Amino acid sequence: MVFRMIEGVKTKNLRVIPDERGWLMEILRCDEDLYENFGQVYISTAYPGVVKAWHLHRKQKDNFTCVNGMVKVALYDVRKNSPTYGELNEFFIGEIHS
Repeated sequence: MVFRMIEGVKTKNLRVIPDERGWLMEILRCDEDLYENFGQVYISTAYPGVVKAWHLHRKQKDNFTCVNGMVKVALYDVRKNSPTYGELNEFFIGEIHS
């Protein structure tokens, strides 16, 4: 199966910058290609075993970052005029511990 990114979806690998005091991670900067404008910033939690799912936005751009644990983000293209109509993208984002 070939993975096909949904038209308009962009990803960014976040880099952890550690030092003796802790660590820092830049999530989004205004001088990056991903940045277009500012709307809102919010934080959400999900309890273990709880699913938050199936929200439809007709026109909205979101930036997701998981700051603790792991989360699965699934995107489905319902735009009939899109070249990736019907495509499903799944991303597992967050902390990775070995």
